[in-house]
Amino acid sequence: MITRRFKSCINNYRLIAVLILFFSSIQIYAQINNEQSQQRIESIVKYLASDELEGRFPATPGNIKAAELISNHFKSIGLLPFNGSYNQNFEISTKLLLGKNNKLEIEKLVLKLGIPREMLKPITQKWILESDWKPMRFSDNGTVSGEIVFVGYGITAPDIAYDDYGGIDVKNKIVIILADSAEGQSKVKSFEEYAELRYKVSNARDHGAKAVIFVKTQSDSCNT
Repeated sequence: MITRRFKSCINNYRLIAVLILFFSSIQIYAQINNEQSQQRIESIVKYLASDELEGRFPATPGNIKAAELISNHFKSIGLLPFNGSYNQNFEISTKLLLGKNNKLEIEKLVLKLGIPREMLKPITQKWILESDWKPMRFSDNGTVSGEIVFVGYGITAPDIAYDDYGGIDVKNKIVIILADSAEGQSKVKSFEEYAELRYKVSNARDHGAKAVIFVKTQSDSCNT
């Protein structure tokens, strides 16, 4: 189970639109006040792009400072607020937190020579959260059973003649996928669009898989 924490902040897309309006208003203002306009515009642009604003990511102090600057400019040129404010607040997800009940248990049946399958008892292995595994941001709750199949990097890319699922039937099975880029070429352009984990999950689903376990090649840790 993954719990989410929400914060009220300025949305990036709305901030872009506001910035367009903001700089348009500066241009109009500049036509009226040419003498001071150039220095004013330069100082504003430098401030918005400065390290102090930390990229203006939603809910960060830099984002709030940028919004305050824009609001104050709107006030200074006489624009009227909407519903009493120059800002529009709403909720977005800015952070994911692990819940208290995250757990992963794997039952496996070890076949033994000479002993009938129905007489064997499954062995339960419990994985330690953060140490052995951790859920992904798009993980779901549930129980799944089935055969486990390894499918390499989990990529199907006919445009570059590459398919990790070629000749492998994963319908109703659990697939193990390497979380890295195909052939370890994370910087090769042809593999860029296939490196995202969401793509690999979608591709596994499209091939009929019931669940995905991601494995990092540089460690023994797994994500589910």
